[in-house]
Order: sequence, then structure tokens, then C-alpha cells
Amino acid sequence: MINVNNIVRKKIVGIGLGPSNLSLAISLFEDQKMFTPEEWLFIEKNKEVSWHPGMLFEGARLQVPFVKDLVTLRNPTSYFSFLNYLKDKGRLDKFINNNHSAPTRIEYEDYLKWVSENLPQQSVKMGTKVLRVEPFYEEGKDIATTLLITYQHDDSINHILTEQLIVGTGGAPKIPNVFRNLNKEQVWHSSSFKNNIKDINLDNKVKVGIIGSGQSAAEIINYLHDLSPNIDMYSIMRRPSFRPEDDSPFVNEVFFPQHVDFMYGLSEEKRQAVLDDYWHANYSAVNIDLINTLYEKLYEDNVKNIDRLKILNYQEILKATDNNQIDLVLKNTLNEEVIELNLDLVVLATGYDRVSLPSFLKDLESDLCYKNENLQLSRNYRVETTDNILAPIYIQGMSESIHGITNTLLSILPIRAGEIVDDLLCNTNAENQQDISVKQLVMA
Repeated sequence: MINVNNIVRKKIVGIGLGPSNLSLAISLFEDQKMFTPEEWLFIEKNKEVSWHPGMLFEGARLQVPFVKDLVTLRNPTSYFSFLNYLKDKGRLDKFINNNHSAPTRIEYEDYLKWVSENLPQQSVKMGTKVLRVEPFYEEGKDIATTLLITYQHDDSINHILTEQLIVGTGGAPKIPNVFRNLNKEQVWHSSSFKNNIKDINLDNKVKVGIIGSGQSAAEIINYLHDLSPNIDMYSIMRRPSFRPEDDSPFVNEVFFPQHVDFMYGLSEEKRQAVLDDYWHANYSAVNIDLINTLYEKLYEDNVKNIDRLKILNYQEILKATDNNQIDLVLKNTLNEEVIELNLDLVVLATGYDRVSLPSFLKDLESDLCYKNENLQLSRNYRVETTDNILAPIYIQGMSESIHGITNTLLSILPIRAGEIVDDLLCNTNAENQQDISVKQLVMA
């Protein structure tokens, strides 16, 4: 039995401390009208902030300019801007002189760490794994106005009661069913690529299959090509070829904050039509410079009569088994030719699942509202719940079908954070007004 008198209570708890919740923590810190840093807490399972560590290749850059940092679009004068980070690190002049509008991914991750270090440290708890979140019913009540969070820190199990919850844990690696039960030492998702490849013995020939046709797949192929001449690569994709991303200015207006209002106002059918129109502005698309680099490397190999990279397009994976090697059975979807491949490694550049809820929310699922298998969120990212739960729950980065294609990207983080904080303030003001009304009624 949990003694609620010994439980820490917070007005707001955020789970996850990636870009989304870091941006929100900045907004809370800068707008202390209702919430002081002692009243909110962000929990992160890693011991330090990290951002796609498996894909931090030297020289790889963001696909957005530095002004789309965690705060500038909402508050250009913020201490937490990327420009101020550069100033603080003594690199502002050199960054400008480098003549790139987009930072490298390595530098962006360092910026995220700098932000977390400059937030009030009593409001950040690292190395803390959330085990479950459940509605908490006060004695004699059947409506939950707070949520009970159970978490593990080091070897101890602890609890927090919160009035409002914000989930920003990012997507989970998407593993195609055909690969789910195979040897994890030989089948990796791209999210763990850099961590795993360093342990591979490259003294002998290694055959690697790369599944996917987007930016991650192309970057992994490019990296492997330079890593060792002993690596033979098989680029396996359903599409005809690597397709360039469309980052032209008219198309890029889909990433404007006001596009969220446009999407939210549409019917479900029309939203899907818009998503289909802009799909290749984000998915299964590759930076044109990287495409040209890969093609040039392929051509140079051809001149040297080397055949290290094989493009297998229009492929459907019929079967995958592991028996020392990873054996794939592929079928060409055009001519229906079936081939077999014997590989030493398979890397899945298959993206992320941003629809399924994190497992720690399973105790809440029966009280969360869905429509056509999509979690229903308000314009301000609050989850629609049954009448059993009054505690507000917000989820960031999991409502593309409602808020548009930019929902999973960096472009609108500061604006979204501001909108959620405004909604948190409205909730608190409403509760305070309700308390005042009750007191007035009692006094009368």
C-alpha cells in the first residue's frame, strides 16, 4: 500500500527530455506566471540528454536552419537560443564564417545538452525510468484529478503525483514483422547503428543489407562505403531509387506553424489527402547532395571494376531467417523474380513508430479516446479522455494525422511548447477559479 503522504507532488511532470520536452521546459522556465521551477519536473531515462546517437555521423547536418532551434520562433531574445549557445561556447564568429545555415547533428546534440544543463537542475531528473502511469483516485472518489507515476532511479522505486502530464519520449524504432524474432546481434535498427558497427571485425569481407530508401539508409551506405573496402553493401528498397527531398520554398510552407491550424480544421479524409500530397517532403526522401555523392562513389567503383554497392529496387521481403547468417528471400514486385541473399548483417533504416503509446501508459489506455485507431488530441495537444480522468495529459510528436506532417519534426517545437504551456495555464486558472467559487459558496 502506497502512503500518499510520503509521495512527492508536482503540478506538472514531463516524461522524456528530448527536443520536444526541452523546448517545453524552456517555455515553462521563461513564463513563470503560474508555475515556479519547484512545481514542475522532467524525467529522462538516460543519464544525459542524447539525440539519435546511432546516427551522429561526422559532418552530417540537420535539414533545418539554426533559427529553428528550441525557442527562437517563439522568443527570439531567449537565453536558450542556438545563437546564444554559440556565443557561450565561443564559436559564434566561426559558425557564421563557416557559411552553413544548418548545424551538424553532433553540434545540435551538444546544444541540447547545453540547454538541459542551464535549466533549473531541481526540475530535471536524469537516469530515471518511468515504469507506469495510472489514474489516482482520492479516497471516496471515482474521478481522477491526479496521476500516479511510478519510476525507478538507480535501485529504488519511487512515486510522484502530478496534476498535469506531458509525454515527449519520441518514436520507437519501427521493426518490420519479418525481422522481429531474428538475432539482434545481426539485425539492427538504424537508431543503434553507430553503437553496434564499432564492434564488427572488418578484417574479412562483411556483407551488409540496408533496408530502406530514405535519408538514414543513404547515410548508412555512405558511411559504410568509406569505413572499409571489406564491406559489400546491398541497398534493398521497395521504391525504384533514392528520391530527392523537396525542400523548395513553396513546399516548405507546410512546415509553417499556421499550417497546423489549417490541418486541424480539415475533415479526417481531407487531412489524409494533404498528408499524401506532402509525404515526400519528409519521408523516403534524401538530400540531393548525398544522392550525388553516392552516385559518384558508385561510378568511381565502376571505373575501378569494383562492385561493392548493389541497388536492389522494387523488392518485397518474403522471408528472413537467421542461421549464422541472415538469409533473405526477395521478390521483385515488377517481374516477380525471386532471389536469395546471405548476409552477415542487416540494418533497418525503416523509421519510427509514432502512433503506438509508450508501454508505461498502458494503465491509462482504457480511458484514452481513439478514432479509427488514432489517438484523439485537441488543437493544443491534450489527449481526449473519458470522464473518469480530469488530469490533463499532453502528448508531443504522435499526432501527425491530426496536426500535420510537421508534428514529428523540429520545425514547430517552440510554437507547440508555447501553446501547451498556455493550455496548462488555462487549466490552472480554471481550477483556481473553481476553488474560489467553492470557498465563496461555503462562506455564503
